[in-house]
Amino acid sequence: MRLSDLGRERTISVQYEGAAIAVTFSPKAANAEWLEQMASDADERSKSFVELLADVLVHWDVEDDDGQPLPPTAQILRQVPFDLLNLLGEQILESLAPKKANARP
Repeated sequence: MRLSDLGRERTISVQYEGAAIAVTFSPKAANAEWLEQMASDADERSKSFVELLADVLVHWDVEDDDGQPLPPTAQILRQVPFDLLNLLGEQILESLAPKKANARP
């Protein structure tokens, strides 16, 4: 398997205020360096939390008030409520965690 084939895009559903948001991210971008940055204190990071999220987000189905799609850029993410940003980060990290083969629901 080629390195470039690892970490293909993945889509997850994030529940927020009673609505499901389809979020596509790049596991390839969520590499060890990215995880170290996410885990470090804010003053030790070379990028902000919002910039780190923007690095891995590829697409989401969030629209502006006119129904136009909004790209998940750092500029747009800075306008999003922090609890949603935090939830996005948690859900992405959770989806990257190894799953137990015999785990029960």
